[in-house]
Amino acid sequence: MSDFLDANVILYLFSKDSRKREIAENIVDAALHSDASISFQVVQEVLNVMTRRAGDSMYPDYPRESLEDVLLPLWSLMPSTRLYERALAVQSRYRYTFYDSLIIAAALEAGCSRLYSEDMQDGQRIERLSKAQAQELISTGVAREGMAVKLEAALNALSAGVQRAMITNLDGLENNVGTVVSI
Repeated sequence: MSDFLDANVILYLFSKDSRKREIAENIVDAALHSDASISFQVVQEVLNVMTRRAGDSMYPDYPRESLEDVLLPLWSLMPSTRLYERALAVQSRYRYTFYDSLIIAAALEAGCSRLYSEDMQDGQRIERLSKAQAQELISTGVAREGMAVKLEAALNALSAGVQRAMITNLDGLENNVGTVVSI
């Protein structure tokens, strides 16, 4: 399971709130020792905030040190047409702001299964479900009526040997965006 870090997580490394700083330190340390990712947008947001604060209470070398020690090692995703199209599809479907949708799209493009951010709805799944997760959504009644029928169809396809099934609409088919259910 790979992780994607939003800018706010990295910025909490410099928080005056010791609890938030400790949580951020644990997440970033684990990220640096795994295949976690960030995007160009995260790099820009972190450096923008840090350089604005550098004249305040923040140590003036923090932006450069953060770039070298945290941002560059985690940075894996550059802008692309596909990324922007996916962000627009996420925005349309989930009604997040464009910049939050761009973060979500970047996490999906990087193949991450978890996104650390305080800007999103806690625990929300976007676009990908395992077979077990789909079954749980049906059995617990979270997925009802039409969505339960769609998930059942996807599970039937997986049982028949399909590797992954996508639940989407016409726009999603055109942009290859939807909820993927896989083994």
